[in-house]
Amino acid sequence: AKNAKKKKVGASHAEAVASAILACVGVVVALAALVGVLWAYGVPQNVLTAEKVGNKKVSMAEYGYYYMNVFQSNANQSYQYMQQLGVSLGFDYTKSPNEQTTTDSDGNTITYAEKFKQDTRKQIEQNFYYLDKAKAAGITLSDESLKEIEDTIAEYAENASSQGISTNRYITAMFGNGITLKKFRSLLEEQYLVQQYLDSENARISDSITDAEIDAEYEKSPQDYQQVDVRLFALDIEDSAEEAAPEETSAPAEETASEEASSEETASEETASEEASSEETASEETTEAGTDEGAAAKEPSPQEVLIREMYEKITDEQSFIELAREYAAEEDKASYEDDSATLLIGTKKSAVSSNIDSDFAEWLFDAERQVGDKNVVVTNDRAYVVYVIKTAYRNETPLVSVRHILISYEAIAGELGETKDAEDLKIETVTMDDGTKITNEGTGYSIDVAKQTYSKALEVFNDFNAGDRTEDAFAQLAEDNSNDTGSVGENGQTKGGLYEKVQKGQMVKEFDEWIYDDSRTPGEVGMVQTTYGWHIIYFVSREDEPAYKSDIRTSLATEKTQEFTDAVEAESSGTLTPNTGIEAFATKETVKKIERLYVSSANANANA
Repeated sequence: AKNAKKKKVGASHAEAVASAILACVGVVVALAALVGVLWAYGVPQNVLTAEKVGNKKVSMAEYGYYYMNVFQSNANQSYQYMQQLGVSLGFDYTKSPNEQTTTDSDGNTITYAEKFKQDTRKQIEQNFYYLDKAKAAGITLSDESLKEIEDTIAEYAENASSQGISTNRYITAMFGNGITLKKFRSLLEEQYLVQQYLDSENARISDSITDAEIDAEYEKSPQDYQQVDVRLFALDIEDSAEEAAPEETSAPAEETASEEASSEETASEETASEEASSEETASEETTEAGTDEGAAAKEPSPQEVLIREMYEKITDEQSFIELAREYAAEEDKASYEDDSATLLIGTKKSAVSSNIDSDFAEWLFDAERQVGDKNVVVTNDRAYVVYVIKTAYRNETPLVSVRHILISYEAIAGELGETKDAEDLKIETVTMDDGTKITNEGTGYSIDVAKQTYSKALEVFNDFNAGDRTEDAFAQLAEDNSNDTGSVGENGQTKGGLYEKVQKGQMVKEFDEWIYDDSRTPGEVGMVQTTYGWHIIYFVSREDEPAYKSDIRTSLATEKTQEFTDAVEAESSGTLTPNTGIEAFATKETVKKIERLYVSSANANANA
């Protein structure tokens, strides 16, 4: 009986222990479920502190938001360089930041994930610094900033709707748990307030530059702010091509030599150069680039031979125009029917140096140059011939800013399934219902394409006139309709068709003539036809000072702005204290999101 009683007591005790254990397990499971729910709603992310800047806390969620912004900025820049120039900046947006390395300021090898963390710290430090300055200066969000914030949120709402989810959920998916619509709006407001402060500082710096400073800068280096007008023709050098004289088989021509020489942002061709002997007069020199000093002379390419042959035949500007047509490849001849195809107006020394050759730039801007001088320059991949029609001068014409919408023949042809320069292409002229005469000559497409291009442009033009006719309204029409990606932006960088501080001669002839008509007034809108299509143009403003002064002011302002930025960086550096463990965890979570949202998507699109 005693033994039985002991067993019963033991059994009861075991049951009690088991119940207690099960109860504990139940509590743990419940707590785990609760933590999971709280995590999904972003509660810990907004409570946990990743960093402190002075006495201000940066939550784990906010840190993730800034980190994502840093990544997106690098990814967008990398994408644009790859798409436009085929050049990699080192960071590959199709791979995880953990799988790529770079060097820090001390020369140490680090992953891009670590670099982005360092950049995020710097951005947060400076953001808090600028926020304090903006508030101290009494800056509040402008109506324009408030509208842009609402437009951004509306865009996110539209994307969310297309995926069948709420805006709140979409924003959380993009930036991480803890970033709700309300939080997103708050962070955007801070960013726009900072930008307004920076804009006001930039304007203050620019306005503070005196005429005396501008004159002194010009006297110090006049060539940096002068420009020339030239005729330029180029042939691509092909290693294995067998070229004949132009009457038989024309050498391939540079499709748009003027675009390359006028662009100041194209990567430079690193080629050395040396002078060749004069062939006609002291002013008629030839320059050969890309040849090492002392190296054995190379056999000239067929293209160089043709260029030098063309050089010998040039007697004046008109002969240059005609010879360019003669020496162009058969498939390119049509583009040289336009007399302006070889014309470069307002070309700067820096553009010639970076895009063609530095020694050639020195020759072109030399004080001894005269109208009618001609030259040949050969680089690793092109042979150029140039004819001077205006020697180095200051541009006394004020710059203008415009917005424009391009309805292109190419886009309309794509909708109609038509290819350019079809063999059976017929040149026609028709009169539209409004009395406008339309021709497809020079377009490369049928009259149907020309008619529909005009009709679409007229429709957009009428839509603008039927509205409130504001610049903002025009900008929105540009975003919705323009085929010119360079002025409407991509990857979220909205430009609303804006071209600021346009140099005279920078745009295609008809466009240039319209915007530089002295009678233009702010808010005026017109339609212009070019070989690209129809442009609806909104005249924004004309600068108060000559172009060369604007260039110098911009250059000096850039230097002073950099000094201001360096001072801010020095003053704000070290004000951030990381909570290392939370920051590291937040970095890891954000990189995982980047891999899910961007890397996987980029690879899926590439393999599609």
